[in-house]
Formats: sequence, C-alpha cells, structure tokens
Amino acid sequence: MNKANIWGWSKKTRTTLKNIKAGDIFCFTQENESYYFGIIISKIITGHVAEIFKTIKKDPLLTPIELEHIEPLTDPIVLDSYSLFDKKTDPKGEWRIIGHQEVTPTDRIKNYYFAYGTPESWTKVSALNVTEDASEHEIVSLPPLTPLNNYKVSNLLRRIQNQSDK
Repeated sequence: MNKANIWGWSKKTRTTLKNIKAGDIFCFTQENESYYFGIIISKIITGHVAEIFKTIKKDPLLTPIELEHIEPLTDPIVLDSYSLFDKKTDPKGEWRIIGHQEVTPTDRIKNYYFAYGTPESWTKVSALNVTEDASEHEIVSLPPLTPLNNYKVSNLLRRIQNQSDK
C-alpha cells in the first residue's frame, strides 16, 4: 500500500458527500463498542465502494504501519455514504473519515462486479465504476448494487462473525 496520511478520529466528525474520495480511510463504531476500519475504493452511482478491514480495535487509532499489513474482512461493498458520513442518520454507529492514501487497485478489485437492472436489461458495474451489459447467467452470481447503511453493515459483520465462530 501507499504511504498513508492518518489524522485521526477527532479531526473530522462529519464529511460531506462531495468530499468523500477514493483512498479515504474510515473508522466506525458498532453496538459492541469496537472500532472497525476500511477504505473507500471508488464512487459509483449508488454510493461508494469500500472494503472493511479485519482489524478491530477498542480505540480508533490506526497507524500507517498497521495499514501496510492490513487485510480485508469483506468483499467490496457499496456504502450508503450519504447516511453514514454526511447526514449520520443512525445513532447506533458513528462513521468518520480518519485518513487518506492512494488506492492501488488489485486484480481482485478490478474484477469485482455488482449487478442491477431487470430481465432483458441487466447491467454489471465493477468496483472501479466500469459499467457493462450483463447476461441473466452472469448476474446470478453477482451481489446486487445496493448501498448498505449502518444497520445492513452491522448485519453483514454479524454474519461474518457467526461464520467464523463455526
């Protein structure tokens, strides 16, 4: 990963939608009082594509050295960035941009797609916002192009935790 600029939890309590950029490093809380981290990969039609990292801490501090060795916990997801970072509509989770680094897309990211549309008119959108027509056969295995709010991210994290507990 590229050199990161981390300014921390306290500097920016809110980031407007227009100021969220690819490479922004974010931190968020959940009801279990842990801090989770992730990175914005790109902006797409319904929000921002992001990865959530495996690192979970009891404080919102993330160092550039930790960031160099961090691994994704989730596949790329689409965040409802307006409700999470700008309007902050869910009091059960606090989301903040805490730093920035340039994004270097991996093959995994370049080849990750979301699907939307209707029969006879399917479209797939890559995590890097490349749009292509898609067949019925292709879209069956693709996640929907649906932005996740705090509630849906919490459910996703619970599912991942339950799978790892088995």
